[in-house]
Amino acid sequence: MINAKLWNQLTPDQQKIIEEAAQESADYEWELLEKSYQEDKKFLLEKGIKFTEPDDAFIRAMEAAVQPLYDESYQKNPWAKKMAEKIKAQAK
Repeated sequence: MINAKLWNQLTPDQQKIIEEAAQESADYEWELLEKSYQEDKKFLLEKGIKFTEPDDAFIRAMEAAVQPLYDESYQKNPWAKKMAEKIKAQAK
């Protein structure tokens, strides 16, 4: 996130640098999340947390129900599709 007034004062080159750095940062954060997921889940299971996993029919119904929201978001924020695909892939 960045203040629109500040963003609009930056040159296109400066904006590009910030966009690229933000993408690299997001990719790195995702990598860390993927690495820690199984370890974190194991820790929580050892502490007595129970995980409930929905069945395939429920997952398909929820995906269909929210698809219009995804489509709207992708139109406004094209980068969101890549992020949503990463999340969906991780969930499988």
